[in-house]
Amino acid sequence: MSTSIDFSDHESTVTVEREPTAVELAQRELIAKLEIRLLDLKSLKADLQEMLDHWKAEVSKQEDYVALGRYAVNNLQSEVDNLKARIWNLNDLAISGGTITNIVTSEEPDVQNAPIGVISCQL
Repeated sequence: MSTSIDFSDHESTVTVEREPTAVELAQRELIAKLEIRLLDLKSLKADLQEMLDHWKAEVSKQEDYVALGRYAVNNLQSEVDNLKARIWNLNDLAISGGTITNIVTSEEPDVQNAPIGVISCQL
């Protein structure tokens, strides 16, 4: 314990210092550890935020891929519909007197296994 007295002005100040107790030392040590842990958690939070931002960007890319896939499917469906219409028109032409060879006439043509050939028409 130390004591100091200040006589520099008309009011005297007495300061008494004492050694910190074991509880106070333990509290200071705990506070220091908690501050270090807080810094670690802030660093971890920043890392997790960076990961979250990365995965949000990846999800956005996947959404773009899904949209492109849907667009491609719609285009293919339109192409299938156009081919069906051409087949029906060629069938109508054949019925009206023309001759047509190598036509796939099923309701849902098997595009993967359909014969590749020349479609010719004579009037």
